[in-house]
Amino acid sequence: MNTAEAVAKVIEDLRKQADCSQVHLSEATGIPRTTLQRRLDGDPFKVNELDAITKALGVDAAAVWSQAALLTPS
Repeated sequence: MNTAEAVAKVIEDLRKQADCSQVHLSEATGIPRTTLQRRLDGDPFKVNELDAITKALGVDAAAVWSQAALLTPS
């Protein structure tokens, strides 16, 4: 798993834990749903997208990176 895929997995897990649909997350962040879906499929997130998502989910971006690092080979 590469870094982009790991970040996507962490975001997807957090989204599900928050019981937040992709449509709702898209609306809350202003990220088009199709773009959000591509990112969750492993395309790298842009910094502003990750910032908007973590704010919408109420999590710290650094925590997302830390969790993603645990999923990637060293």
